Parts: sequence; structure tokens; C-alpha cells
Amino acid sequence: MSYAKNTFGAFGLAAALLMPVTVLAEEASAQSLSKKPVTLVVAFGAGSGSDVVARVIAEPLSKQLGTPVIIENRPGAVGQIGLQQVRRSVPDRHTLLFGEAGILAIYPLAKKPAPFNPLKDFVHISFIGETGLTWLVPAQRGYKSVKDYVARQQGHDKTMLLSVALANDVATSLFADLAGFKYEPIAVRSAGDVVPLIASGDAEGVFVSNAFAAAQIAGGRLIGLMQTGDFRSKILPDVPTAAEAGFPRVIAPMWFSLAAPAGTPGAIVEQLNKAINNALQDSVVRQKLEGLGVAPAGSSVDSMHKRLAKDLSDWGPVVEKSDVRVP
Repeated sequence: MSYAKNTFGAFGLAAALLMPVTVLAEEASAQSLSKKPVTLVVAFGAGSGSDVVARVIAEPLSKQLGTPVIIENRPGAVGQIGLQQVRRSVPDRHTLLFGEAGILAIYPLAKKPAPFNPLKDFVHISFIGETGLTWLVPAQRGYKSVKDYVARQQGHDKTMLLSVALANDVATSLFADLAGFKYEPIAVRSAGDVVPLIASGDAEGVFVSNAFAAAQIAGGRLIGLMQTGDFRSKILPDVPTAAEAGFPRVIAPMWFSLAAPAGTPGAIVEQLNKAINNALQDSVVRQKLEGLGVAPAGSSVDSMHKRLAKDLSDWGPVVEKSDVRVP
């Protein structure tokens, strides 16, 4: 018997002995998930769009997994405090990231050099849902349409607009560029700062989530001139889409997802994917998400990975052309 055959035989036997152990280890890991709470890290503060959607998801996800799912808000540094916490955590199945387009698809493009690789540093378990953005303006100005709004801004040297989040800011830059007016961004720390600044006329516009916009429009101090997306949101039936308003290229990647640190065992990823997709099929969950202006939609791990890769590719030139940068 040759040395090569002896070597193959030894390693073949070792592999044969180790394979069941590996399978059993992954099965044990999957079972251990139910013995310890899962921390779902939200990279923004309580009351933010991500936080509200995450809290809708947490309870049904907990039921599917048979273990508590605890929301942990870790805001700061444009979402990077929470994201980096998850990225650096041990892939032990118990620390997950409530992902969103701004921190996963826009931040790596706006920050040079990017402090992480969104495709390699995380396992993207599933898509959760997609929402749109609405362009809010002061009701006191009496804007009748986007066309009216643009005509007035073109007559100014510079328009004051609010800067609230990366995806929103990219949409703002895109809109101003296509409409042909210059603007000065005013950074705000929280959604609570938006209403007084817009309502008073200190700022002339801002892109916010459809859910936030619907609540403010109902209050009467702000009006919505257009919303991103291919169709009108159920909660904003009277606000035209950007395409209807004459700006079909004003779009924004506004989605939510579930992610885990790279290296999370395959059996666990499969279990988490099944759990979140089952949770999203619940009629009560879907109704709650739709009430927030979010169109719920689960996915496979592979399709979520491809979605993120496509957004990074598609939005690279847009972000590069925009004025949106992370210092």
C-alpha cells in the first residue's frame, strides 16, 4: 500500500469519524438557541423607524424560536455603534442585528474607507420588509405640488433642508440635483426635531419614513408632496408617487432585514431564516407592519445577500455623485 493511500485512508477514516460529530454539534447548537435569550440590536434610538418595526417583529420571532427576543437600542455614529457591536460579537446565535438599508447599503459607500464589509462581515438571514419616504414641507407655505415647490426653490440662492439619515439624505441630494436647486443641509439628532423646524419654515423640506409622515400630515402643520416607491402607500393614499409628481428617478433603498455575525453556524442560520419567515406570514404581524407603511416580505438567505449586493452596486454611483459623506 502506497504512502498516498495510507494518508488518504487515515484522513478518510478521520473524516468519517468527525462528520457525525460535526453534524451533532450543529444540531446541538440549534437546540441550544432555545435556552438563552436572543438580543436583537437596533442601531437607532427608541421610537425610530427601525425600533418600531423591530418591536413588531420581536414577539412573533420569540414565539417561533421558543426563546425571549430582547430589543437593545444602541444608537450613535450613524448606526455604527450598534452594527459594530454585532459584527464583533461571537457568532453564538444570540446577538443579531436589525438591519436597514442606510447602515448596510449606504454607509459603506459614504464612508471612505469603509470600516466594514457588509457582504463578508455578516450573514444576511432574511429580508423583512420595505417602506418608502415622503417629502414633507411646511403647510404654511401653501405649496400646491412638487412642480410648484421646485419652481420656488429655483428662485433661491440656497434652500435649507433637513438631514436625518443616510438613505433619506441620498434621496434629498438626488431630488435637489434632478430638480436643479441648491440646498444647505441642517443636521438633526432625532425625529422629534423635524416637526418644529419644518412647521416653522426654518427648513423647507425633509424626506422621512411614510409612517412618520402620515402622523405629521394628520396633524395639519406639515404636508406631503410626494413619496418614493412604485405605488402609493396604503397609509398615504393622497400623496402622489415621485413618478406621478414628475420625478421617477427619485428613489430610495428603504428596507429592513435580519443579520447575524459572519461565522454563525449554517444550522442556526437556517433555523433563524425559517423563524423570521414564519413570523412574517402571521396575519396580525402583517397588519401591524402595513399600518406602519411597511410591505412585509421574507426571503431566503441567498436572495437577501444578492439584494444587498445589488443595492451596493446600484447606489455606488449615486452616492458618489451626491454630497452625502460620513466624516
